[in-house]
Amino acid sequence: MPPLLRNTLRFAAFLLIALSMFIAIKDIELAFLFTASIASLSYSIFLVLTDLDNPLKPGDWHITTKDYKSLLEKIA
Repeated sequence: MPPLLRNTLRFAAFLLIALSMFIAIKDIELAFLFTASIASLSYSIFLVLTDLDNPLKPGDWHITTKDYKSLLEKIA
C-alpha cells in the first residue's frame, strides 16, 4: 500500500472518530457506544488492510509456497 494511501486512511479514520463526537445524541452511554463502534470498525479495517499489505508476512492472511508445491506434485 502506498504511503499516501495509508496516511489518507489513517486521517479519514481519525476524522470519522473525532467528528462522530459532534453528533447530537442526548444519552451519553449511547453516544459512547456509537463512537466506540465507529472506532473499532475503523481500527479493524486498518488491521485488515495492513495485513493484506504484507502478503508474505505471517498473519491472518499470508501467502506460502506450501499449497503451490502440493498442487505441482498433484499435477505431476
